[in-house]
Order: sequence, then structure tokens, then C-alpha cells
Amino acid sequence: ILDEEGVAIRAGHHCAQPLMEHLGVPATARASFGIYNDENDIAALLRSAKALDANFVRLAHYPHSETATRLADEMGLLVWSEIPVYWEEIGYANPDVYSLAERMMAANIARDFNRASIVTWSVANETPRNAARNAFLAALIQSVRTDDPTRPVSAALNKNPEVNKTVTV
Repeated sequence: ILDEEGVAIRAGHHCAQPLMEHLGVPATARASFGIYNDENDIAALLRSAKALDANFVRLAHYPHSETATRLADEMGLLVWSEIPVYWEEIGYANPDVYSLAERMMAANIARDFNRASIVTWSVANETPRNAARNAFLAALIQSVRTDDPTRPVSAALNKNPEVNKTVTV
């Protein structure tokens, strides 16, 4: 199916290793698209997901184009929508960084609030576990819940073997 549509994929745990271990899933398939892809590329990827009986796609690392969420609506796919708060280097204690994340999340929610496909707003991807990150995400989650009290808020957390603390926000 994917070959017929010209969709390239890769396999692995892709930012979801704790969930995959919990579910007993050894790997998932991942296809990515970006600003260089057009509506035909996005439609091919989503059609391929549907042909594989998928009902959910994670539009990860940054808000994808309105085309992706519109097509997901049309095809009946559920969407995890995420902003680019990820990895270790983010200045979680910097108010300017927080302000930018809050504005990105608010813009994402404003654009896609009425999309039936959106099932969760994701505030982070593979972030380090520390007090500054936890305070940053707790505040951001509250902001998201103010903008959209109807949907769950999520984050794809990094399985870091050097960290033994888990914080529930």
C-alpha cells in the first residue's frame, strides 16, 4: 500500500517508548511530511494510513498545515496535534520561551478548535524531566485548558534511563 502511494516510512519507538512498552508494542511505523509536501503528498500519506486500518495519526513536533487537519477530518482520522517544545536545550525557566510556547499553542487551538479530528493537544515532545520543565509544562497545560477545556492535553515523554523521577501534571 505505502509503496503504491510512494510513501516512505521508518520503524522504531518514535517518541513514544514508555507508552509502547506499556502496550507491549515493539515498534511503530512513522512517515513524516513538511513544508515541501503538497496536498497530494499529505492525502497519499493519510489514505495509506486509512488503507492500513489506522484511525489515528500523530502530527508531531510542530503544528502541521491546515490541509493535514482538513484532510484528516474528511477521512475520519483522529489527530494528535503538537507544538515544537522538545529536547533538552529549551530554556524552560526563560519567560520569553514560555510566552512563545503559549502563543504557538493558542494559535494552534484557534486554528483547529472546530476540527472534529483533533483529539488531543500536545504541549511537548521528548523533554528532560526537571523542575523547570515541570513548571513550564504545568503552566502551559493550564493555558491550553483555558483555551480548550473540552480536549485532553498530552505530551510525548522521553524515556531517559538516567532519570528516575516521574511527575504527574
